Amino acid sequence: MILRVLALLAVLVPARAGDDPAALARSARDLRREGKPAEALALFESKPPELLADLRVAGERIQCLLDAGRGADALAVDAAVGKVKEGPTPLGVARARLATLHGQPKAALAWTEAAGPLHDQPDVVQTRIEALLALDRTVEADSAVKLLPTSMPAPMRDRLDVDVRLARARGMLEDPDLIERVIPMLEDALTLQPARDAVKVVLVEALGLFHHEDRAETLAKEVLDRAQGADRVPMLLALGNARRAELRDDDAAKCLEEALALQPDSARATVALARCRLRQGREDEGLKLLHDRLARSPHDADALLALAEHQLENREAQAAADALRDVLTQRPGSLKALYMLSRALAALGQTEEQKQILADWQKRRDALALK
Repeated sequence: MILRVLALLAVLVPARAGDDPAALARSARDLRREGKPAEALALFESKPPELLADLRVAGERIQCLLDAGRGADALAVDAAVGKVKEGPTPLGVARARLATLHGQPKAALAWTEAAGPLHDQPDVVQTRIEALLALDRTVEADSAVKLLPTSMPAPMRDRLDVDVRLARARGMLEDPDLIERVIPMLEDALTLQPARDAVKVVLVEALGLFHHEDRAETLAKEVLDRAQGADRVPMLLALGNARRAELRDDDAAKCLEEALALQPDSARATVALARCRLRQGREDEGLKLLHDRLARSPHDADALLALAEHQLENREAQAAADALRDVLTQRPGSLKALYMLSRALAALGQTEEQKQILADWQKRRDALALK
């Protein structure tokens, strides 16, 4: 009799979202798409292991962690899932996005192209745009954002729009003639996502390069006043680069030294500090920073680029050209590396290749400017 009553209650009383895997995954997905990954992650707290092990739940949890910027935690959840021959869509999307995070955007893009009827599903579209950006296919990513399906929630649409603007901005910062265009583009992005610190970081650097010191300092202070620990590093680096652009090398070095104290293995902070030291006339110290970095990571693009600049200034054209070719194998679209290589080739008298490199530079420049 008791068993019959319990069975009847199971039919009459629907499972709560927190107890049903499909409902939990759906609730997390909806919050994530609305730009609330932290609230979505809260849904998984204190849930039993068997519920979290459901492949739909695991897939959504991984995506929430990725949207929250917690890539290492996302990888840990994926590792716990283990090998799955054929999983549900949330897990497929999650693993495609992780492929991009792992430096395999071509695999992620191939997965989206084979998605069939799911091709226009919002999460699949997001995965495709992330992969295109990782492949430096900015024009295609921008076109994809402009053609986003009407089913895409507005916060998700805004996030992808800002992702494309950020990718373009980072590339455009390498060309002094494009910096003026970067600032309004990022100010618009900040209007779309006012709380997104990644936008503020790139904007501070752009403002410094275009000599809007007051706005750069104010925006940096806003972030640094509330950021703690390693979360301060991206803005410290941006502010250091902004001050260096303003020829305030001593002030820039203080920012970069703090960044390195918080994150000693930061390649970008190491290279930026080396640039400061070189311009301060502390050549031995600056070169030691670069060579130590390259001893740990021989193909570090930022270190190679800084070293090539120094070599060009010292008329070591062949050494600079070799370093720049290494940079371009990793960053084929780097405006700065392309332009510097053209200078090195001119110094070496290799005019035919120089013309081709300049043509590549112009093509890339036009693509970033969306001409």
